[in-house]
Amino acid sequence: MTEYGLRVGRAELGSAGPITFGPAGILFLADNAAATVFAVDVNDPGHPAGSGPFELADVDARVGSLLGSDAADIAIRDLAVHPDSGNIYLSVQRGHGEQAQAVLVRIDRADASISDVPLTDVPVASVVIADAPVPDDERVDVILPLGDEGAQITVGSRTIRILRRPIHTSTVTDIAYVDGALLVAGLSNEEFSSKLRRIPFPFTDGAGAAGNNLEIFHVSQGKWETAAPIRTFVPYDGGRAILASYTCTPVVHFPLAELVPGTKAVGRTVAELGAMNQPLDMVSFVQGGEEYLLVANTSHGLIKIARRDIDAQAPLTEPTEPVGVPRETADLQGITRLANLDGEHILALQTDPEGRRHLRSLKSASLVGGRGRTAGGRQAGMVDQSGVTAAWSRYGEADCIRLVGLAPRAQVRIHPATAVVLGTAPPMAGRLLRDGPDTCFLPRFPFLDGTAYIVTVDGSVVAELTRARADEAATTEVLAIYPSAATVPRNLLRGYVWFSAPMSEGQAAPHVRLVDDAGDVLAGALLATDQELWDAGRRRLTVLLDPARIKRGLAPHREAGYPLRSGVPLRLVVDDGFRDARGRRLRAGADRRWQVADDERRHVDPNAWALHVPPVGTAEPLRLGFDRPLDHGLVARCLRVAGPDGRPVEGVADVGAEERSWRLTPRHGWAPGPHRLAVDPVLEDLAGNSVGRVFDRDLARRTDDPRGARPVEVTFHPA
Repeated sequence: MTEYGLRVGRAELGSAGPITFGPAGILFLADNAAATVFAVDVNDPGHPAGSGPFELADVDARVGSLLGSDAADIAIRDLAVHPDSGNIYLSVQRGHGEQAQAVLVRIDRADASISDVPLTDVPVASVVIADAPVPDDERVDVILPLGDEGAQITVGSRTIRILRRPIHTSTVTDIAYVDGALLVAGLSNEEFSSKLRRIPFPFTDGAGAAGNNLEIFHVSQGKWETAAPIRTFVPYDGGRAILASYTCTPVVHFPLAELVPGTKAVGRTVAELGAMNQPLDMVSFVQGGEEYLLVANTSHGLIKIARRDIDAQAPLTEPTEPVGVPRETADLQGITRLANLDGEHILALQTDPEGRRHLRSLKSASLVGGRGRTAGGRQAGMVDQSGVTAAWSRYGEADCIRLVGLAPRAQVRIHPATAVVLGTAPPMAGRLLRDGPDTCFLPRFPFLDGTAYIVTVDGSVVAELTRARADEAATTEVLAIYPSAATVPRNLLRGYVWFSAPMSEGQAAPHVRLVDDAGDVLAGALLATDQELWDAGRRRLTVLLDPARIKRGLAPHREAGYPLRSGVPLRLVVDDGFRDARGRRLRAGADRRWQVADDERRHVDPNAWALHVPPVGTAEPLRLGFDRPLDHGLVARCLRVAGPDGRPVEGVADVGAEERSWRLTPRHGWAPGPHRLAVDPVLEDLAGNSVGRVFDRDLARRTDDPRGARPVEVTFHPA
């Protein structure tokens, strides 16, 4: 694989994302947590695939069994079919929060056996998405989640869920390999954030990547759109174009030959599949000499569109729906992922009404077929017939299940309890090691807290062991809650909670809340996200209020108003159930009470600050007095002082009480001559107004117009 720039190394995934195959069976894997795409030689062991359907019931429970987790702890983020062997690859997120782990899983098409694919000591290459949004970017991406995440809203006669999440989680929404380049759709750090990137392969240092900001006409919203990302896309017309779809649900044609790198590309909207709908996946296939598009989505059955109708469709530029190309809707509900299996079949991941997920094949000629195979029930009367005992234990530094009295050639199997009902589910991956007279089972993937495991020996159940949740002595505490000011504006945008030790992820929603003086929760005030906003050490949690309820022109503001009310006090509460990185509760809960004042809608103006200049030659601090409280998290990194020689003045910086002041105590005495205080234009106040722009600007007020993006400099001379 050296001709493709792959070298033996490790693909260290922080999150499971889109996957697709490229040349020579190389698999591309996107990792939004690291804003990176990996190219991996998966060393596929299969023989060239034949034709024919593939079916596998309860794929989520079977994968969970291999990985030692319940089906509910398995999220299948994407699937891809190996172009030669036909083996099926799943991008899987195992577990939640602190215990979440990205895993690549392979399903053998010949016998449906399941295994995890090694990502260490394998040929690998990677490229960083240079224009990815940073984790603390305040903008959000709104999706329609498949589960029970987010907030429930009712529009007319329909009730749906929406989830607002930080835009860095949508850096990569879909990928495809076309003609020597990897196409990467998603969001960027630019003002017009919707982006389609073309990254040449083999990867270089990312400098060769080209991209286009995208603009489309959103029929159901009746406007041109530059911020919404492509949710899913598919190469089309032999790779000369792509068809892309967005939330609420335009289908858009982009001819790749017409995309000039570095420009804004305007797509041709050819179909509108309905408001309050989200596309989930797309494939194209040939049937009877004609090319067709299949679209899996949240609101309708599987939608089929003919290429000839797409080619003939004039651009849609009027707010009417459903309009555009003719389409057929098959009575196939619950399909969330699609992939071409062979020339006659489409592989689909389908969720049944009970929430179980199955792989099934759809014959492309008819798009009809039976329901996924049902699973048998759990065997009754399973009793211990072996005389073996099993218990939680340790083998060296690792957790294990210790078996006592095991015969030398006995067959041991470990399954999560929820997988036993399948009968044919694979056992949990791991190995058996002798430890004196005992045998220890060491799992390939760590045991999950709170999960029950069934231990069988020669087909008989010898134990059901539940992994206890850690309940060690609590030592972690809340150090501070910001803003520390007694009064905040009604349009407060964010707060911070500082902990004394690293914390678990996935804990914020149930344990951090805004309440009134009566203790009642302010429903919908905090932004619901599927990925929390932590600093690198997981000690500082950023708590965002819903910006869509703060900006006056948006529908959530019109419908629900501001999260806070002027004159009505409130508290930010952190309860002691929040667990640290070792699974321990907090020593005690904490809260911060605020009075609520009127809105704040002004630029942050460094020229309005009070500057107290120290005497030359002394080590007295330089002091700044702000005209209002500023954002604690940004003050610490947005102020810099340079001496007469242009070098930074070394010293200790402190943020003052209520975030109304700042001081820099130099390590050495102040030199004579001009010094410069540089203020980064991203510095914000409590309402998200920065030096460069007003967060909720009034278009009729010239004073609200955006200002320059260069740092503001204030010159001073030590006396």
